[in-house]
Order: sequence, then structure tokens, then C-alpha cells
Amino acid sequence: MGKVYDAMTERQARYEHLVHAYSGWLFKYAYWLSRDKAAAEDLVQETFLRAWRFLDSLKDENSAKSWLTTILRRENARKYERKQFDYADVEMETLETNAVGFDTRP
Repeated sequence: MGKVYDAMTERQARYEHLVHAYSGWLFKYAYWLSRDKAAAEDLVQETFLRAWRFLDSLKDENSAKSWLTTILRRENARKYERKQFDYADVEMETLETNAVGFDTRP
């Protein structure tokens, strides 16, 4: 057909190879990190989405596993960067201050 079509077909084949070769391992690693099946699935999906976007930066196919693992670890870190934790104000008088080893000095 054309050069653009051939390049896209080659890129898609390369991507599909990565998905088939590493999705199982990445899911196991993501599950180990998150201890939650749904979170692990989301991490793997985000990893492969980012891998598709930056597939041209993968120059050596032999380093694909470490490249994908790095993407997954960074996606996991991003998840916690964006997470908003609920905080509550607590009056100092309500805290137990007679615990062993608790320093009450200002």
C-alpha cells in the first residue's frame, strides 16, 4: 500500500508483540505492588497506553521488559501523586499524652 500504512502496520505488530509477551508478567508485578486486582488491571492498561505513545523510544527489543516495568512503576507512583488523602484536625488535648516514651516538651 503506502509507506505510512506499512509503518503503522509495523508499529502495531510491534506493540501487539509486547502486549502478548509481557502482559501476564506486568499484571503479576502490578498485583504485587497494589494488592488489588482492579488496580493492577488499571496499572497494566495505563502502562500499555503509555508504551503505545512512546513506542518509538524503545530502540532495543531486548530491553522491552525493563522498559515496560519502569513505565509501570512510574504509573504506580503517579497514582499516589494524584491521590488526595482526607485529613482531620485533632485537638492536642484529645490525644493521650501519658503513653510511654511520649515527649510532651514543646
